[in-house]
Amino acid sequence: MTQTRPPLRRVNRPTRSRGQVTHRDQVLARRRAALLALGLLVVVSLTAALITGSRLLLVFNLVVDLVIGGYVALLLHIKQDQQSAARWRTRESDEDIRVVPR
Repeated sequence: MTQTRPPLRRVNRPTRSRGQVTHRDQVLARRRAALLALGLLVVVSLTAALITGSRLLLVFNLVVDLVIGGYVALLLHIKQDQQSAARWRTRESDEDIRVVPR
């Protein structure tokens, strides 16, 4: 007799009680994973640079810092674009605009 285990839940997949994972959930999971990987790379490269005293690794750490800063700036820019697009969608429709004859 074999015992069956329940399937393991993936860590990067959000659990939802109301249905399947949407495209937005997948995008957010990818962004979270990329940010986590870059953050880990910053810590590892800085630790390696400090332990070895290598200037090359320190320069590499600075490059990684710039990359993570650019990635955060890109995410903030995307968020601003989405918020401004949402504001335009929620405004009154063009049907409410009336032309007044002179």
